[in-house]
Amino acid sequence: MLKKIVSLLSENPYTVAVSHVFILALPITMLAACLFLMAELAGVFGWQSASVILNYMGEVTSYLFPILVNFYLASYYASMHRIHKGCAIFCALLGYMFVSYQWGLLAIKVPIPNSLVVALLTAYASCLILHRFKRCAQFQRLTGMCDIWLNEDGQQLYRFVILAASTLTALLLGSTALSLVLSSVISPSLNLPLLNPLSFHDGLIYELVRGFLWGMGIHGHDFLQSYQSGLYDLSVANMADWRNLGDELNIISTNFYDFFTGIGGAGNTLGLVLCILLFGRCEGYRLLAKIVLIFSLFNINEPILFGIPVILNPIMLIPFMLTPLLSYLLAYSAISSGLIAPLTEVQPWITPPVLSGYFASGGEWSVALFQLGLIGLSMLFYYPFFRIMDNQAAGHSITVLMTNRMMKNDGVDSLNRVTGHFPSMQLHMMAQREIDMLRKQGQFALYYQPQVDSHSGRIVAVEALLRHIGADGAVTPPSFLSSYERLGLMAEVDDWVLKHAIADFVKLGRPSGCRLCINVSSASLAQPAFADRVCQTVVENGLIFSDLCLEIREEGLVQDPRETAKMIAKLRARGIAIALDNFGSGYASLAHLSHFTFDRIKIDRSLIGNSGSDKGKSLFSVAVQLGAMSEAEVVVEGIEKAEQLMLAREQGAGCVQGYYFFQPMPVQALSALKTWDAGEVALSS
Repeated sequence: MLKKIVSLLSENPYTVAVSHVFILALPITMLAACLFLMAELAGVFGWQSASVILNYMGEVTSYLFPILVNFYLASYYASMHRIHKGCAIFCALLGYMFVSYQWGLLAIKVPIPNSLVVALLTAYASCLILHRFKRCAQFQRLTGMCDIWLNEDGQQLYRFVILAASTLTALLLGSTALSLVLSSVISPSLNLPLLNPLSFHDGLIYELVRGFLWGMGIHGHDFLQSYQSGLYDLSVANMADWRNLGDELNIISTNFYDFFTGIGGAGNTLGLVLCILLFGRCEGYRLLAKIVLIFSLFNINEPILFGIPVILNPIMLIPFMLTPLLSYLLAYSAISSGLIAPLTEVQPWITPPVLSGYFASGGEWSVALFQLGLIGLSMLFYYPFFRIMDNQAAGHSITVLMTNRMMKNDGVDSLNRVTGHFPSMQLHMMAQREIDMLRKQGQFALYYQPQVDSHSGRIVAVEALLRHIGADGAVTPPSFLSSYERLGLMAEVDDWVLKHAIADFVKLGRPSGCRLCINVSSASLAQPAFADRVCQTVVENGLIFSDLCLEIREEGLVQDPRETAKMIAKLRARGIAIALDNFGSGYASLAHLSHFTFDRIKIDRSLIGNSGSDKGKSLFSVAVQLGAMSEAEVVVEGIEKAEQLMLAREQGAGCVQGYYFFQPMPVQALSALKTWDAGEVALSS
């Protein structure tokens, strides 16, 4: 069950995004942790002024973390939804500020937002609203009203202002509505429940709430500050009365939580760090553990919480919340039964484990050894959950982070440069690397492969094929498209191909009786505005709708069949032909023929390639007949031999394509074809 959850999370682009941005902002967390540690150490040595300054710097630095998360997440979602990145970041940051102010979620010492949850939600909501506006035809008309009076720069500025103002207005209205709903449900006079952290049962509730808040990205210590300050004062007073007046010593004190349920920080995360160091197989996890170990030894756990991540991770939240509860029960039982000595002195919370138990108990080694036992127990408790993460992890995310992000000042281009700790993130990183390499080492170009009439030899269509030409002139086939697909950029690729292919075809003079065939991905079909975008590109370039044929692969039909059918009908109504590509290779080819209307059926090359045997020939024949039964033109791709051409003719395929006639060629070679004007190529009989 837990493995299935991890798998689902790894496939969800939004959880991937959150893990990505936690990794990107991790250096800020480490810097804040260093400042807090130095502040506490300065206080221990009596340098109070330095301690105050360092602590203030640490708090201000920690407030930058949700701001950076908001910034990075907006950038990520902007790339995912193909919206203006500057506008998305602008709206997300301002929305974060406004909503935090509206809800009173500003830091006390420095009046800036400090809620990680609000930072995440406002980034997501801002980009979602922008995406909705972008897809709204009425809004598009509104933003285009002033185009005739403004130059290109003015148009961009006008659209930016309208989009940003509309998005922020919608965001604030939604926040206000939510506030009104919650205020009507929850009493405005509702305060935190009255808990006594010195009692056994209330202490359990206190620890559970603290762990839950940390797991949700809310600083548990800050949220429960009223309890903690009172707990500290009560602990000091009780120990003084016990020492001077002989009063009963409370089992639970402020250091009880620090040294038994917060070893390494909330969640007893020192056990998790040691578990990673001893049992982790993933290089990235081990490197993370080595880096954060020094912080964990001083009970600072933010780096490990955001690095794994534990926060907002349903897998790691289980041991994170349950481990301190188990430690609480064991420590309380051990002290009440006399197995170990009680804590008699208040020590700084940053005192390292084992030493903290020794000094807080007045020099009792039994307490120090008991702490070691709790650390070992927490390791065992974290291990099965971490193992799920470790087995699924891709492996080098933190290494990449340290080398590519912390050691270089290369700006923020895409969050897919780094990987988090779900399985797909390493693949995201590899995809981004491949795309970056292709962009730096060459350029993309369109090649064209003619399709010919199987009987007359007349060129009846040309298919646009994307290629990459390296700096050395080497031509790379489109194997790189899988990287664009993984990063959600296929719609951008389709737009680029559509624009340049149509422009090339118009420059060729729109050869009579010839169509331009362009492949379309499922990502484009999922966009409601795609059909309008295609028609606009056709009109702007002076092409005739009937000159264009869009080829759709079978997997592009299964995501939303009803909307896809509407899209196909809309395109066909304008005169654009629709072809089903790779027919016979999918798992539901017959269903597609019955549910959708196509103008052309392209038989997958594997069928003609395997037609050398009787079985293969029969399967090919069935595929051609099925295509013909749909009343569509049948195109056979992959023709490389004369006997394959003869078979295609015999079975009634009207159009063929393959290396037997033409290899894919640049547009210059296509325009120079001697057979182009003649309209024929040599065919073997």
